[in-house]
Amino acid sequence: FLDRFGRRPREIMRRYWDLEEHGVAIVATDEDVSEEIMLLLKAGMAGAESKRTSERVRSYMTSRAAKGIHFGRAPYGYRRTKINDEVTWAQEPAEAETVREMFRLSTEENLGHKSVGDRLNALGKVSRTGGPFAAYTVQHILTNPSLAGTLEYGRRPKAGNPQKEVVRVEGFFPAILTGAEWATLQERLQIRRVMPSGPTHKSEYLLSGIAMCGHRGGPMTGKMTSTYDVQGKAIRQVLLF
Repeated sequence: FLDRFGRRPREIMRRYWDLEEHGVAIVATDEDVSEEIMLLLKAGMAGAESKRTSERVRSYMTSRAAKGIHFGRAPYGYRRTKINDEVTWAQEPAEAETVREMFRLSTEENLGHKSVGDRLNALGKVSRTGGPFAAYTVQHILTNPSLAGTLEYGRRPKAGNPQKEVVRVEGFFPAILTGAEWATLQERLQIRRVMPSGPTHKSEYLLSGIAMCGHRGGPMTGKMTSTYDVQGKAIRQVLLF
């Protein structure tokens, strides 16, 4: 069926022609597309049908999520249990411990995703698939609101699907991080998105990257310096630049 080639007519045609250029013959099981004018017409119809199907599926998934029904695999840090028809959620102890360490490394040691993954790998921890922690894996885990107990659906729409209203169900999972910890973590990650490298992330001072310059609006970083009083006694100060 042509609508399996893509969600838009242009996408369908591009794949169709790419296959033809490689000597692959395409046969539609339900219609004749041997003539190019018919192919163009049918591709337009197929694209419209694919879009309608996607919208129906998404609407159904959104309504189910609003009722507190989770789709797909359990988020990292949790496990699903089912007794008869009742589904409950619990923390996976080993994974929850790893999440806590990720949080500490990100907020207390100001490490980025790759550095967090490297530190976890050095400690002998493995991802859910059994492999080492990559930067993408760490990012995916630390940006998932399930860590704070929130079920969220629709924040990452799939290609071809328009952004719809995000569905959130608070208190759905037994939270690994408190609300304050989650806010602190996201604040630190946001600083890294604004300033992906530099002294902000190497500083040991908690206000580095959080305190903002009132004149230019950029994040400030801490630096230790010493001055001396009239008696020659050293006075240590923390300055923000």
